[in-house]
Amino acid sequence: MNRLQLPPSRLELKFPQQFLLWAMRQWVWTSDQHDGEALACTGFANLHIPGAYRELEGVLECLCSAKTPLRILQPCRSCVSPDELQLLEALSLLQGGAFEPANESLRDRLAPAALRLFVSHGLALTQALTQALTQAGLLLLPPGSLLAGKGMNDRSSASLH
Repeated sequence: MNRLQLPPSRLELKFPQQFLLWAMRQWVWTSDQHDGEALACTGFANLHIPGAYRELEGVLECLCSAKTPLRILQPCRSCVSPDELQLLEALSLLQGGAFEPANESLRDRLAPAALRLFVSHGLALTQALTQALTQAGLLLLPPGSLLAGKGMNDRSSASLH
């Protein structure tokens, strides 16, 4: 008998991934509420990289034109959707300088122009995070360590498109 694989918990992620996941969810779910944006901006300011929030915004705005909707869960959800893992994976690839694999990971979802913008904003975002977190020994996980083909059965999500 095959068991349904549960999605990973956000608590299984390292701090940088948890922070990016939280910030992405805040942007998607509270983008029309000033308090949500202020909260996310404060998070980046507390890491001494306030401008990185605009780069995250650029990344997510690129994804609004995705060919298929992306599933971004509510901020309170403990599990991580496959789409969220895919985004974290693409960002970790960019952080590691693996531009072609990062492009390849989202090529089916984004038009070429949107993909170029995603890479530009994603690279700026990960560079800012790298600078802020290196002294603490915190980096995004190495490429390939986030996606494990886990299933998903969660109805508390939004489609980003």
